[in-house]
Amino acid sequence: MTSPKLIALWITRRVGWKTVSGLLCVAVMTVFVVDNTQTVHQKIQRSAFFEAYMRLLAQQSSPKGCRANHSFREADMLLQLYNNISLGRVKRISIPELYHLGDAQNYTQFLNTLISKRKRGPLLQGYLNNTGGSTWDRFYKSISQYHLYHPYENNVINDLLKDVSTRPIVSSAFKGGGSQFKMLLTFDNGARGLFKPMRYPRGVDTFLNYFYFDDFERHTAEIAGYHLDKVLGFHRAPPTVGRVVNMTLDVLMHGTSEVKNKTYVSPDGNLCVHNHCRLHCDHICGSPELLEGSVSVFLPNETLSPRSLNTRHPYSPIWRRTIKAEWESDPTYCERRLKNNKNNTEYTSGRLLLDIIDMAILDFFTGNMDRHFYERFTEFGADTFLIHYDNGKGFGRAKDDCMTCLAPVQQCCMIRLSTLAKLVKLYQGPDSLGQVLRDSMTSDPLSPILLDHHLDALDRRVGIVLKTIHRCIKGKTSWSSVVIDDGYM
Repeated sequence: MTSPKLIALWITRRVGWKTVSGLLCVAVMTVFVVDNTQTVHQKIQRSAFFEAYMRLLAQQSSPKGCRANHSFREADMLLQLYNNISLGRVKRISIPELYHLGDAQNYTQFLNTLISKRKRGPLLQGYLNNTGGSTWDRFYKSISQYHLYHPYENNVINDLLKDVSTRPIVSSAFKGGGSQFKMLLTFDNGARGLFKPMRYPRGVDTFLNYFYFDDFERHTAEIAGYHLDKVLGFHRAPPTVGRVVNMTLDVLMHGTSEVKNKTYVSPDGNLCVHNHCRLHCDHICGSPELLEGSVSVFLPNETLSPRSLNTRHPYSPIWRRTIKAEWESDPTYCERRLKNNKNNTEYTSGRLLLDIIDMAILDFFTGNMDRHFYERFTEFGADTFLIHYDNGKGFGRAKDDCMTCLAPVQQCCMIRLSTLAKLVKLYQGPDSLGQVLRDSMTSDPLSPILLDHHLDALDRRVGIVLKTIHRCIKGKTSWSSVVIDDGYM
């Protein structure tokens, strides 16, 4: 026998919420007029259909997920299309059952289901015979063709982050290159990490007149970028954790001669250090000697595991205030230079372009415009992931959305099915992206990492990405030309 809830759902989807609401009102009035021997309330209480309908109406009127506070008409239409395809209501289009959404299933459960089907691939050859037992060694030995770390190896990553945030520092040195202040920390076990100090308090946003290259990096953005990559199920960002550094014990006493020569006490009595680089290597001060920052785990030795260093990102911005990059002024850039580029088959076949789309979505969520190069492990050839490193320019403006960061999605009109499924699930709920990211970051020693307005902005940006994808589908009149199931997560 068909349940009242299924009948209510079927009628509602056939004729719409407004029509059913009107019919329900008419039915209630009819009950009142025809038989007033029982109260209307008693009649309605006996109606299984009414009860089922009211439950559905409550779900519709009180949406969860990202759309609870940031609903977009076109994103809602894409959500409906996605669910209709999953239910087999759209001819000649299907979505594998793995990616079907469940209302009651939370996001973590949904993500774990996807992860359980993920390809593992071979491990890095340079570390297969490594007998080292440090958490760094265990991490390096877990890197595979398809991910920087596997989510089922939580103990390895948790132990690694604990070591990075607590192990004694035996050496500190300036890290050259780039435009920002960085220090190379060496721990008592010989392992290394990249330290980026706090430049802004958490409540300070990027100044409105700043270009992206005018701004300091944020240590909180590095930490949040790692966690965001993790909760989106990419697992391509180097593990990063917050740490409070003692400027006397960790920097002055264990610093190189160059560091010691550039350490001083400020007029306010704080211990400071300064360095020189292209833009933002001015004075860094403790309070009075304590300084918080982010520490990212160093990637494996390039001799043992070579990487394609400094490969130019096709959507790299230009460090000029009056000049735009080609992709910024030409909406056909992706079609001409990437999708139909006969001289570079990596973009026309394989996973590279979809990986660039994944990276663009991550950068759009964080607002990171500082994506100039990409890296990957060369021993796996072209069939491997891009490393999501250097996320410090993110989370500068919560009120503004970096639409130029989304240019690869807008121009190429492509998205990986697994990525779309996760975003649709976050938009539908019950969990939103801001909620799952907040929960993930509570484990960091410097928690809270992001203030609420940045978490709320993430929920808004999920809707914007889905709106963009819906426009692509409408413009191309083909789901399969936009949503690509290449088997990767």
